[in-house]
Amino acid sequence: MSPHDVGNIQADGDLCAVICEETDVTDGEILKVIDTSSGTPELIVLTECPVATAEQVQQVAVNGATRQVVVSAGNNLYLFDVDSPGDLPLLMTAHADGIGDTQMAFDGESILYYTDAATPSAVVFDLGANDNALFAANPAAGTLAHRGGAFGYFLNDDSIGNHLRSSIGQLGDATAATATATNATIDDFIDGATTNNGAIGHGQTISILPDGSQWFIAGLESIGSGEYLQTSTGGAFTTVADPSGTDELGCPASDVNCSRQHRRLQIRYRHNDFCRIHPNELTMVVVAHPPSAVSPRMDAAGLGCQRLLATS
Repeated sequence: MSPHDVGNIQADGDLCAVICEETDVTDGEILKVIDTSSGTPELIVLTECPVATAEQVQQVAVNGATRQVVVSAGNNLYLFDVDSPGDLPLLMTAHADGIGDTQMAFDGESILYYTDAATPSAVVFDLGANDNALFAANPAAGTLAHRGGAFGYFLNDDSIGNHLRSSIGQLGDATAATATATNATIDDFIDGATTNNGAIGHGQTISILPDGSQWFIAGLESIGSGEYLQTSTGGAFTTVADPSGTDELGCPASDVNCSRQHRRLQIRYRHNDFCRIHPNELTMVVVAHPPSAVSPRMDAAGLGCQRLLATS
């Protein structure tokens, strides 16, 4: 099972939303939230589940800031208030092509998802307008991200091997998403000569800082050729230097993910060590798996690096 598979446990901030098999839990309830805000985990049951079996729930998304959970079932989206778990959810109708099997993203004001068409498209549902808007830049593929009014996903029109061209931008008025979707159009080869080592703006996983100010892309799962950590503040992507200084082309990375609460970016690094990056200081800490020889630190001024000895 991949962590990117749809329907897995979803966490954000102090909240973790889970889908329970109704025949395996004593209360028969399908939708639950684990709330850790008090320091002691509390189990909250969303009692007004719109379906009868767990298999009918396609996926969930949670927003820790607004304390809401979005549930996808059939061609509908359901919005739950974690602080009023016994209330009926708000029913929202998805795009006519349905909701696909890519994990959706919820930033508290809108929901970014792919349709269930043979060739999926990226769609944003604006809670305020109660409507769907199709992005101008489509068709879509790969993973997606949506935080702080910023969006990021990949396009199914310009791949280099398994790496897809990214599309990033700020929604502004979510109903105008068709006009504000912005493509990353720079196609420079990372090694300056060939496609063997990937291209600027191409990747397989994407994440955004909580305030929507910075995007990161990387590879997917096991690190392969051309899978480097790249970053953007809204313009062209640039590669991040390798903290160990081993790879002159950049920082080998996959499975990029940013925590909303702690502003930490986690990646798989080099030999699939797990790393946490603190974007404010651009400090990377290697979580050895297997044990790593270095604990790199990134320099905030220019994404340069210096090598520090591991403390564990």
